[in-house]
Amino acid sequence: MAKITVKGIVLCGIFAALTVVGSRIAIPIGAVPVTLATFFTYMAAYLLPPRYAAASQILFIMAAAFFDGGIGALLGPLGGFRIGMVLCAFLAGLVIRKTGGKTIPGILALTGGTLFGIYLFGILWYMALKSVPFSAAFSVCVLPFIPGDSLKIALTVLIAGRIRKWVN
Repeated sequence: MAKITVKGIVLCGIFAALTVVGSRIAIPIGAVPVTLATFFTYMAAYLLPPRYAAASQILFIMAAAFFDGGIGALLGPLGGFRIGMVLCAFLAGLVIRKTGGKTIPGILALTGGTLFGIYLFGILWYMALKSVPFSAAFSVCVLPFIPGDSLKIALTVLIAGRIRKWVN
């Protein structure tokens, strides 16, 4: 296991802060707003070691709870998405590290992290919270976000691929 470094801790904090700022840039479209938070989750996954990427999203959750009125904010409709962001950052980060950050594997890693982390946790959380069937949760929590998340993934691979050498 790699050792904890000051650089890693600083980068973790930076990506947590960027995710907080990204979560504040929101377009309300219903129960779950469109934000730039996932873009910074993707960037963390692409640029940081997996455990630092996940830690940055845990810090984001803690900051979101602080700014949004406590642990109750985590228990609301966004809670599953926020928890899913941790899983997305870690899983996508693992694949990206193993494949050297190449374009197609990076796109697939971020897409998989989004599907099995963010969307899955978001849907399950929303279904439990609102007592709605999968189809209703999917139409509210996933369908409107597919185009934007696809664009964020493409931008992440384009931008992070170019700045990765500076971060590492």
